[in-house]
Amino acid sequence: MDYKPFRFQAAFFLSSINLSDRMKIASLVRKKARKYFDFDPIILPFPLNSPPELPQIIIQNPANKCEFQLSNVRFDISRIFSSDNEEDTFEVIREIQAISKKIYKSLTENFGAKINRLGFISTVSFGIEKAPEFIRTRYLTLEDAQDSEAINLLYLHKIDAAPFKLFKWVRFLSSLNPSQLLLEIDVNTQPEMPIVDSLENVEKFWDISNKLIKDSIALN
Repeated sequence: MDYKPFRFQAAFFLSSINLSDRMKIASLVRKKARKYFDFDPIILPFPLNSPPELPQIIIQNPANKCEFQLSNVRFDISRIFSSDNEEDTFEVIREIQAISKKIYKSLTENFGAKINRLGFISTVSFGIEKAPEFIRTRYLTLEDAQDSEAINLLYLHKIDAAPFKLFKWVRFLSSLNPSQLLLEIDVNTQPEMPIVDSLENVEKFWDISNKLIKDSIALN
C-alpha cells in the first residue's frame, strides 16, 4: 500500500536540566534549528517548581506545522503534514532526528541536560477505501467489531536491541474519514531501564528505531 507522512515526533526524556534562563534556551533552539524554529517563543509563566510535565517553552512554526516543547522532564520536536504533502517520509524523519540531536547536544553543553529515555513516534497515512472494513477483515474477527464506524487497534512488542530494551507500540486507527487508515509506530526505551546519556546512544537509537519503523510499514 502507498503511504504518506502524517505526523512525526522525537522525544527526549530528561533526568535533569537547568531551566532558570528559559529565554536563553529558546534563543539557542532558534539558532540551532533556524529552518524550523526561527519564530518568537512562547515562554509559559509557570514557576520552576510547577508540575514537571508542564511545558515551559513552546516554539511553533505555522508554515510547516513544526513544534518544539520543553518541560522539566522532556523535550519534543513534532511535525504534522498536510494531506497533499509529497516529501519523502524517511528523509523527513532523518532531518527531524538531526535537528533533535543538535538541540540535545546544545542543551547538554549549556544547560546541564541529561537524558534517561528516548522515543520516536512515526504516523503514516494510507489512502484506502473503507478503512474500518479493511482492519476488520485483516486483523479482527470479533463480532463486536463488525458494525463499528472507527477502530483503534494497538499492539505492543518488547524488543532487545543492544544496548537498549525497547517497547514498540503499533497502532492502527481508522478515523471517521472512511478512506484514511493511520499507522502509528511508537518506539521508545523502557522506563525501568534508563539509558546511558551520550550522543552515541542517541545515534544508535535513531538507527534502530528507523529500521523498526521501516519494517512495520513494509508489513502492513
